[in-house]
This record gives sequence, C-alpha cells and structure tokens, in this order.
Amino acid sequence: MPTNILLIQPRRQDLQTSASADWTDAFPLVQAGPAAVVAGIGNRGDGPLAVTAVAPYTELGPHVVTVTSAAGGVFLFGVTDPGGTLVGRGMAGATVTVAGLTLSLTPGSTPFQVGDAWGVQPTPQLIDDTGIDYVLQVRQSQTSPVVTLEATSRPPGGTLQTLIPGAGSGVPTLLVLAPMMAPTRFPPGPYVYELLALADGRRKSVYFGNLEHVDGVAYLP
Repeated sequence: MPTNILLIQPRRQDLQTSASADWTDAFPLVQAGPAAVVAGIGNRGDGPLAVTAVAPYTELGPHVVTVTSAAGGVFLFGVTDPGGTLVGRGMAGATVTVAGLTLSLTPGSTPFQVGDAWGVQPTPQLIDDTGIDYVLQVRQSQTSPVVTLEATSRPPGGTLQTLIPGAGSGVPTLLVLAPMMAPTRFPPGPYVYELLALADGRRKSVYFGNLEHVDGVAYLP
C-alpha cells in the first residue's frame, strides 16, 4: 500500500550540535491544515473574512490580509506571507486563492476602510508516516563529496539505529551518541545537512539547512 511520502513538504531548519553531547532531535512532518482567522482590533468595517480551503503546501505561520483600497465602494486587499512579502491581491465579494489559501472577504453593514486587516494562521497537521524510512547526512558544503556524519533508520546489520522512524506518528527522531560527535570524528565548524524520507521507490527532502558543530561549553571530550 502506498505511503504518504508525497505529502511531505521540505522545510528549512538551521541547527547547532555539540561535541560533548548526544545529538537528539525530532523532525515533525507537517502540512498546513484549516486556518484560524482573527480580525484586527482596529478594524472599522464589520464584514467577515472566510478561509474556505488551505492547501497542504501553504506556508505555516501568520499571513495578513489588509484592505488596500476602498474607493467607490470597491474594496481591494493584499495578502502577505509570514515573511511580510506580498503574495497576492483580491477584491471583496470574490473568492480568490493566494499562496494556498482560498479566501473571500464579504462587505458588511459598515464599509471597510484602508488598513482594516485580518490575521490568518494555518494549523500544522502531522502526516502519517507509516512505512517511511529516513536517512540524514551532514557534509561540509553542498558540493562536498565527503559525508562527515550519516544517520539512518535502516542501518547495516548489527549497527546502531540512529534514526527512529515515526511509525505513523509523523515525528521521526534522531539519536547520535556522543562518541560520534567527538572532534576527532566530527571537527567543530560549519556544515550543511539534509534529512531524506524513503518509500515507494521515491525519496523526498524532509528537513535541510545549515548546521554549526561546536566544542562543549564546559565539558571537553
């Protein structure tokens, strides 16, 4: 039976690890779910904003819908993403889809004014990862052929399982013991890493980013 590997959305997360401690981390597999909508406390128009659909790939975090024009009884609005970038525009009374959000702004008895705004927050939902395996690699750069550290959920026979699959929970976890993190094996410095999901003859990036490996603060191996 096929897994949910195709639902996974790659997410960036920069990390820091220590040469004097085990590396333990959790990597939740999440997709965007139904969105909460909160009207600005200073809004003068009393019409509602409705979000009727949220695509799984929608960026998690607060989006803002803001009325940008109220001339001649026609109300225009803009939508900004969690980073504050304008990602789309719309007109009150019409349904639009912007950056994965399907929404409509309906005029009420009191007209909207420029600056009226609503916060839209998609909720994260865990993905059932039954049947999915994982591998994580750390390299000095994106182009380096040398793998400084690798963790896998299917290790060769007799070796330590350093990645524990979510087994349906949607939260694979990492356990790399301190000896593997020692400076002699894993010199302190900047690296890049990527966690891949493996299933159904496919592989998908789950998490990626920069990794800074540092010496222990007080305890030196």
